[in-house]
Amino acid sequence: MSVTLAYPAMGPILEFMEANKRIHLASRCPALHAIDKSTPLRLDFLDFRKNCIQINLMLYHLSHCEERYVESQSQIEDKSSRETLAPGDIQIDGNAFPKFRQFVEFRIGNGLGRESVRRLPANLEIHVALKKLSSFLLGGRATSIEVAEELVFFLNRGDILRLPENLQIWVKALKTMHTNFMDILPILDPSSFPLETLILKKASVHNLQSPVFRTARNVEILGDGVSNLDQEEWHMEFQKLPNKNIFMEYDYYGGDRIVHLVRYWMENGKEIGTCWNFVRRPWEDLVRELDLIKAEIGGTYRIHLTSRCPSLDAIDKSTPLRPDFLEFRTNCIQINDMSYELCHCDQQYMENQNEIEDKSSREVLAPGDIQMDGNAFPKFRNFVAFRIRTGLGRESVRRLPANLEIHVALKKFSSYLLGGRTTPIKVAEELILDLEQGYILRLPTNLKIWVKYLNTMRSNFEDILPILDPSCFPLATLKLENARLHNLQNPVFRTARNVEILGIHDSDEERNQFYKWCLEFQQLPNKNIFLEHRWYRGWVLVNLIKYWMENGKEVGTCWSFGRSQSKNARDLMLEIRDIKDKIGGTYRKAAIGYALVLPISEASELMIVEVKMPEDQRRVLQLVVQQHKIDRSSFKDRIMEHVYTYWMIYAFFTVATLCGPLLLLPILGRNSVPWIVGLIPISVSFVWFILFPAANT
Repeated sequence: MSVTLAYPAMGPILEFMEANKRIHLASRCPALHAIDKSTPLRLDFLDFRKNCIQINLMLYHLSHCEERYVESQSQIEDKSSRETLAPGDIQIDGNAFPKFRQFVEFRIGNGLGRESVRRLPANLEIHVALKKLSSFLLGGRATSIEVAEELVFFLNRGDILRLPENLQIWVKALKTMHTNFMDILPILDPSSFPLETLILKKASVHNLQSPVFRTARNVEILGDGVSNLDQEEWHMEFQKLPNKNIFMEYDYYGGDRIVHLVRYWMENGKEIGTCWNFVRRPWEDLVRELDLIKAEIGGTYRIHLTSRCPSLDAIDKSTPLRPDFLEFRTNCIQINDMSYELCHCDQQYMENQNEIEDKSSREVLAPGDIQMDGNAFPKFRNFVAFRIRTGLGRESVRRLPANLEIHVALKKFSSYLLGGRTTPIKVAEELILDLEQGYILRLPTNLKIWVKYLNTMRSNFEDILPILDPSCFPLATLKLENARLHNLQNPVFRTARNVEILGIHDSDEERNQFYKWCLEFQQLPNKNIFLEHRWYRGWVLVNLIKYWMENGKEVGTCWSFGRSQSKNARDLMLEIRDIKDKIGGTYRKAAIGYALVLPISEASELMIVEVKMPEDQRRVLQLVVQQHKIDRSSFKDRIMEHVYTYWMIYAFFTVATLCGPLLLLPILGRNSVPWIVGLIPISVSFVWFILFPAANT
């Protein structure tokens, strides 16, 4: 006969029972309730989310749901005239009004797909139900709840965590996603510290100063949480951390930030065994930063002498400024690798609880509740920030006075950087203007820029001609995205040595306007043009070639027409064959493939060929005017012209030659095998040569 265990003897059994089974057992047996509360609760995993608690693999979730119900016409009161039926009116789907009522649903899931759902009473609000649920699961315990693996808080800013009073949790691994870990410190048992692992999504300056953070053995920072105005303070506090193991996944901490960190350790020392990890993607960024550390450690930084020494200001303004690169963007000026930018920002400020009116019971804190990021509600006000960013990732931010508008500030710092100079600013490599239509470019008076490479992106290059020094014409390269009809008539455009057109303005894409644009374009005297536009093919390209053949073109002219990435060599060869069918010409082998050659005059000829661009491997159709080749009627050229002219007939005979012996194999027997073996490579080579001529050169 078995001996029945007394209820007090159930304590050790409950202590090491799986937590959810123990809770379920205690809920079914009220006599075990007191023993359950007095016995330590040991969990593997505990996760708090909005309206949800997860214990190990069991999820307890509360959610708002809706159900539809129909009330009769006689039950409807206080209806407006819009819902009153006049004689002759018909209400669709019957004379009843569909309504929805809300209720709270309680779900229990076991992690294996099984779920239990229960509807709660209609008058029970979700925050009250959540308080009762947490009190039932975790409240009233005589000892701290022990979490063996990980305690997780996945709550947003402002969420109220409904917890029982006097709750204490012992944990070694704490993970707070979107949550300030300092808010939940009151519920952690003091014996939990120092933590073994602390994982957080947002790490602010006051987080780095917390003893809990600084004593954790392993820290993982999976995001930022640093405002633009706190970056310098955050960096200074971060490099002083005593933690031995830190893992950081944050793009801000790169470039010369790493250099500053290494310098600080070299000057102040660091404990042996320290290992800090910084995630980098891709591999090239890591190599670049290693090269930067190698170059900067032991080197010197360039100091902006003019800003530090006012006595040099007059000399600076009278000495020519020679930047390699100059770019104007919206509220931003970039000189070489340094960008100066003005931007609108929001600053958060806090109002206390007494200033908040008309708050529902959902936002009222009951005993034991915790509001994430403090018992205050965030507000925001706008201001203008001045940001200086280097090409190495370092950034300096300064807040401007509240009464200084952004366009006034932009005028002041552009005048400081570029104004008051007695000689033109000479840009060695490229001047870029990436500005939208209607934007006002704030520049100092009498500004002059000397440049040979002008890239106006979406801007009209004619608008900025007044600031260009006359000695920089003709331009070496002019690059623009929207080429308008009047742009083609501008002398600056027509005298540029190289022109890149990446699109046509929308106003010129209408049929009649585009026809005028094409007529003006084919008369351009420029020797080197690159055009990328979806319409410039077919009959448009044929008309251009006919115009050149009738009116001539200077030897050395090279116009390239971009094609999409999906186009291959065979597509461009078919386009060349289509031109030959409409105009004529002969095929000739060139250095980069077989080209279509058309005579222009006795001294020059036009070569149409498919070319792969070396910088991006894109294929373009190139029209090149070159000197007339004397030996154009060689035996080899005539053979190739004949083959390419009648390629379909030769392809048919090739396939017939290949398939014929296969059909006669049963008749000829083994004697046909050598013939078949010999014809297969010959036929395949011939077909490949016909269909893919560019691949064979």
